[in-house]
Amino acid sequence: MSDNDHDYYLKRALFHRRQLVLASCAEARLCHVQLVKAYQRRLAEIRSKRATNLEHDAVAARARGTLSLFGSSSPKTRLNETC
Repeated sequence: MSDNDHDYYLKRALFHRRQLVLASCAEARLCHVQLVKAYQRRLAEIRSKRATNLEHDAVAARARGTLSLFGSSSPKTRLNETC
């Protein structure tokens, strides 16, 4: 998810929260409450995916560091294994 998605849903949730305070009839308040909940759920999904991606990136970075220790070139001399 991009930051634009996060910003969009955050702005929409805040807008409908303000509209909820200003709404005069019960039906309008109910609509705004439902919209705020929907946007908050979507924001939670985006945030959890973002956290998962950050964890995945951190693990991948550590793995790259470990793999780089082994080097990418083949050994110059052949190793003889004996028991």
